[in-house]
Amino acid sequence: MGSLIRNRLEELCSKDPGLNVLWAQWIFDEKLVSKALQNISQTFPHYSIHDDSHSNQIITNIERLLGEENICLLSATDLWLILESAYYHDIGMVVPFDEIEADWESDGFQEFIREVQVDDSHELNEIAVKYSDKKFVDSMKAASSLVTVCYEVKLLQAEFYRKKHASRSEVIAINPFKEISLTSPRNELLPARLFKILGKVSSHHGLSFEDVMKLPKMQVGVGNDEMHPRYIACLLRLGDLLDLDNNRFCPVMQRTAGCLPKSTKAHMDKHMAIEEFVLNTNRIDVFANCETYEGYNATASWFQYLKEEISKQMMNWDEIVPNKKMGLLPTVGNLDIKLKDYEILDGNHVPRFEVDSEKMLDLMQGAGLYKDSFQSIRELLQNAVDATLLRIWCENSLSQQSNTIDLTTPSEKTAHYIKTNYFIEVEIKLAEERDESVLWKVVIRDRGVGFDKGSIKYLQKMGSSSRNIQKHKLIDEMPSWLKPSGAFGIGLHSIFMLTDKIELKTKGFFDEEAFELVLENPSNDGRGNIFIRNIDKKYSQQVGTELSFTYQSPKVPGGFRYSADNKRIISEMESFDLTKSNSLHIDTLNIIHEVKSFFKQSPVSGVLNFNNQEHIYDEGVLKDDFFESGGIGVELLNVSSDDEFQSPILFKGQKLETSIETAFLAFRFDLHDYKATDILEINRNKIKNKAQERVFEDIYKAAVEFVLINQEICLSKGASDDLVSAFLINAHLEYKDQNFLSNAPKAVPDLTFSQEDDVKTADIISWDQVTLKYRKESDQAKRERQGLPWFEVDKDNKVILTKLYTRSPVFNIFTEYLLPKHFPGVELDYSDQIENEMVDSELSITYRKSDTCIYNDSIYRKINEICKSGYLRWARMVCICPTEFKELQVKKNSLTYADYFENFIHRSKYVSHRERMVLPFTQGDDTKIQLENLVEWVYENRLDSNTTKESIIAAYERFMSKYNEINYPK
Repeated sequence: MGSLIRNRLEELCSKDPGLNVLWAQWIFDEKLVSKALQNISQTFPHYSIHDDSHSNQIITNIERLLGEENICLLSATDLWLILESAYYHDIGMVVPFDEIEADWESDGFQEFIREVQVDDSHELNEIAVKYSDKKFVDSMKAASSLVTVCYEVKLLQAEFYRKKHASRSEVIAINPFKEISLTSPRNELLPARLFKILGKVSSHHGLSFEDVMKLPKMQVGVGNDEMHPRYIACLLRLGDLLDLDNNRFCPVMQRTAGCLPKSTKAHMDKHMAIEEFVLNTNRIDVFANCETYEGYNATASWFQYLKEEISKQMMNWDEIVPNKKMGLLPTVGNLDIKLKDYEILDGNHVPRFEVDSEKMLDLMQGAGLYKDSFQSIRELLQNAVDATLLRIWCENSLSQQSNTIDLTTPSEKTAHYIKTNYFIEVEIKLAEERDESVLWKVVIRDRGVGFDKGSIKYLQKMGSSSRNIQKHKLIDEMPSWLKPSGAFGIGLHSIFMLTDKIELKTKGFFDEEAFELVLENPSNDGRGNIFIRNIDKKYSQQVGTELSFTYQSPKVPGGFRYSADNKRIISEMESFDLTKSNSLHIDTLNIIHEVKSFFKQSPVSGVLNFNNQEHIYDEGVLKDDFFESGGIGVELLNVSSDDEFQSPILFKGQKLETSIETAFLAFRFDLHDYKATDILEINRNKIKNKAQERVFEDIYKAAVEFVLINQEICLSKGASDDLVSAFLINAHLEYKDQNFLSNAPKAVPDLTFSQEDDVKTADIISWDQVTLKYRKESDQAKRERQGLPWFEVDKDNKVILTKLYTRSPVFNIFTEYLLPKHFPGVELDYSDQIENEMVDSELSITYRKSDTCIYNDSIYRKINEICKSGYLRWARMVCICPTEFKELQVKKNSLTYADYFENFIHRSKYVSHRERMVLPFTQGDDTKIQLENLVEWVYENRLDSNTTKESIIAAYERFMSKYNEINYPK
């Protein structure tokens, strides 16, 4: 370690017996704290070395900065403070097990997890999402090993304690035995005040420079000494920053740590890149030759920190240095970085793509995020509703008053409570009439939580509201139906598509501070300025926000779009006489339509004042028969014995353009417990394509739970047990979930199959066999428009005739579920020689009770025809496996890219329950048999584990013998 400071302290203490206690304390701590620092690697195994070697290097760096002459000007207490703080500054990284165990369940740790979860750029984001409290057990089960679980949890804990290690260092320095069982003496020989100063100096290596300047410049030391906490804290910060040589990482420790996070690798690359280093009382020079982009960026950031730190200290040097005789800090000379084999465009940072913020709104419009600018009104109204819902929750969950309301589930009582106390006002009025245009003013007032100082900063950056951790903490506690829909953080900014300036008056619910804000369009001359002014008479303003803006519209637009249900525009058009009228306020009527449409599905009522005419929208969506499952609200709308519905989907009460197809029963689904960023397109009009499969399955599960629990509601809407059972069967076919069937009221729903013949599904299931003849219309039938009937039932011969492209939910569940379940055996026949000139071809499937599969000769001929047709896309063709060749049956999940024979004869779903085989020849030539690889593959993927290679070969030989006999008779 550096010897100048240590030796000077020893010298001063030996001359003055009153200072001996400082030397004695240091001699203890030098050994005790050194041992304690060795435990840092238990919590931070992937970090650089933070033992006493790091502390000693800091002391050496401070000696180089000061020089021997200046060291001699320092008091013994200052020297002691330098030595002790160099050792104690990272002691907060020593974390006892009992503290780790307690913190795991603490609010602080859960809040940290939430911070990382909402920060998509954080390197631990995926781990934080995986180990959120609701998913931790599932994540452990899904992990490749418990070692992986331990490693990932260790990374989370390390990041948590890294952020608070400076403050922990302060606490430990004051009471080391209580905090970590460190037996460093704390007694009356040294004032407790000194250890408090030591704690503060140690902790300030991790705080802002502004915090450092709040430390006292001078304090009484030991004996006749004076000490200078602010100066020592500045030296500690510089000494720590300058420990950048390339011996900070231990290869053995890295090996034991496992896979290093990206930040650690970058930190390591930074240290390994140092090739030249000069540090003395006059100058600081460093040259780094980096091998990775990450290392380069880390080094550039490090150099920037160093420059800024020295610059700030120099600017405040008179308020820092104890004695002007000690001169100035060294000059920062050359801090040079190179990236091996790469060019750096600006000499400082790695080139990277950036988004021009001034063009962001142009991109929003040009990319079609919003169909028109008036949709931005919906965004403002949604912000008002979100703020209102948050206030409703806070007032009822935090309030001790007796007039609170139960918000667990919504009800008509809830709706009345919200309508009475928290309605949103929208005012649209004519502000100025010009020759060719009209200026309108729009005001939106809510009674929500308003903006406090902390939340105002999230207005500055588009998309940053998702990082408002305190807000998300409150939202996490809310019932799913009440949670705000706050989505992408672009809602407020989207209004700049209509105007160049927004004015806000707001009063915060939590701090009751009131502000006036003016926000200017970042795409125009305002450059996105935000002006904030305190409102002095805040007592006169109610909690909430008033937002206002003006927009200009032409008196008569050159062209416009409107919705067919926009009655105001239709009425305006009907009364517009081009010979008399001089105005057509389409833009304003579009805004009114947006307001009306929004409040129609909003849990918060709205009042619209248009040119002094008041309109109240309080239809409400909150009702007593509310049902929710898995965060999805479900409402049954309609039923049908043989129809498919496009059931509407809402997100937090607002209808989406995405709908879901449901058979027999029509629903309305409201997605309550989803993050908009996860499932919605950025304009919140549709569900993302990649999220649809997951969301649709969740919706079906919620619908299934609804019909099973709410039998009385279903019956009241006309949903009989037969229709409910049919819906559950169709859901099972869609998602292959057996749970959808387990509680179905009827195993065989008795639905009308053909009105003309009065045949029902249950009647047909009672037959001993069923023949389904699937017919394709001939060209003549199409020309003459004499289409085949959708259904014909021949009860005497137990035959059902249907035609291609039949769409019927009843027919669907009958052919894909009921027939295969009750008649597992099939016999296939095919013909394109039909006496009926209206029929081009016919696939005949006879379903039997016996579990057998039979091909008639026509099927072998059709295979031959298809093989030679040139229509095949893949080398191999797969077909249903006849029972006589059952040794060739393979697992269905082993079949990937191949052509399916059934697809060439109308449909495959009708026989999808049967097992499949791979044909022994490839497309184009069915005379060349390739068994070598095929037999091996079939054996590896055989359905029956008792099947042998010999039996597979024998089965293929039998198949080809029959195939050739039919197609190539001698």
